[in-house]
Amino acid sequence: MRLGHPELQRALAATVGVVTAELHRSRPELALRLAPMLDELVNTAPGKSC
Repeated sequence: MRLGHPELQRALAATVGVVTAELHRSRPELALRLAPMLDELVNTAPGKSC
């Protein structure tokens, strides 16, 4: 299955959301350090509206 840009953006955002939630649960200090990088990843992904 090949994802188009909007589908890719939604899938990436959902995946980052799950990872972030798990990090907040298990390693909150790491979650705080990674949050800006994960936000940037989602916000610069293909298909992101400007």
